[in-house]
Amino acid sequence: MKITDYFLGSHTYNISYSYYENWVEIEIIVRNFIEKVNKELDVDISNDETLILGLVNHIKPTIYRIKNGIELENTIYEEVAESYPKLFSLVKSSVGELEKFINNKFTNDEIAFITIHFKAAIDRNVKKKREKIKVLIVCGSGYGSSRLLAQQIKDIYRVEIIDTIPRYLLEKVNKRTDIDVILTTVPIENFKTDRQIIKVSPLLTKEDLLKLDNYPIPRDSKKILFSELIDVIEKNTGEKVSDKLKIGLKNFLDTRLIDDIFHKKITIFDLLSEQRIKIKGKAKNWKEAITEAGELLLKDECIEVDYIEDMIRVVEEFGSYIMLVPNVIFPHAKARSKVKKTAFSIVMYDEKIDFIDGQKIDMVISFCSKDEREHLDGLINIIDKIEENSLKEKLIGIKNPKEVIKYFTN
Repeated sequence: MKITDYFLGSHTYNISYSYYENWVEIEIIVRNFIEKVNKELDVDISNDETLILGLVNHIKPTIYRIKNGIELENTIYEEVAESYPKLFSLVKSSVGELEKFINNKFTNDEIAFITIHFKAAIDRNVKKKREKIKVLIVCGSGYGSSRLLAQQIKDIYRVEIIDTIPRYLLEKVNKRTDIDVILTTVPIENFKTDRQIIKVSPLLTKEDLLKLDNYPIPRDSKKILFSELIDVIEKNTGEKVSDKLKIGLKNFLDTRLIDDIFHKKITIFDLLSEQRIKIKGKAKNWKEAITEAGELLLKDECIEVDYIEDMIRVVEEFGSYIMLVPNVIFPHAKARSKVKKTAFSIVMYDEKIDFIDGQKIDMVISFCSKDEREHLDGLINIIDKIEENSLKEKLIGIKNPKEVIKYFTN
């Protein structure tokens, strides 16, 4: 039994069972968690799909471990707290909603692993956000030590060395605008500048690397930014790269590539159409209501017919968790093989319908997801809109599907 617990606490294979009843809430909380951390960062990681997917897959077994008292054997807490103290503290102070959700505190070890996810996302997005950081290197009187330092820096970090100069020439470059940070091997006193100054040794030490990481100067992962590769090809051939070639390059380069082209953020506007909205539903009970919403998905070739039964079966097995806001249910199923495309459907009712546990519903918003994450932004958007006090009242009086789409996409 102990060994089984370790397996369940290390992988996401048990999601379809013990965590089925709250996987939607977990994904929404993870997205809010990312947004909270993102507000305190200098780089935008809010739309980093790799981070979102990585955290969702990481958090679920993490919750299992915490709830069952399983402690990680290979701790990285001290190393992470020492290497990225500000980021670790930020993650620790932002994890409150997740802790409230599971009614347990995250251990420092668990927070350390989550911190690594955020550090990787920051590095990815710093690399995507801007050109290489421009560095000026200052040494004592000669150029030998500065050249040695420059080579080390270029080997480890994604930077452009603007110049290497002795200390006595520093005042002459103060007006230059092409410098982001000054690295110096000697103390710099009585020199006023708005640039960041970082003192390091000619031979970089562990402490020096920590200073540079916290700046942050992004480490060079030796990966290729996809958009930059396409730009080089198009500039040197005079031809636009076809989608077929892009897919071929993506498959060939695989993990050596940072894909900033194919990760398009999907919004509710992309996932909701007039054909999948019914203003006056005719269902008399909750099963008929789910079927009515599911048939809209089926008619628009979003799902296989069995998906509708799967949605009903989920409620029968796991209860009313699909009521994410009062009087509105969000039926869905985790059956990718039966999903043709990610989509939402909406059915509204003039009279409230009995749901389980004595609850009532007057709106059904069903959805299907091709990869179990394409729906997430749209789902959060819909919930946010419904929770606006005035929106629910306005929706009751609408007369056509266009008005529904207008409310959800504005």
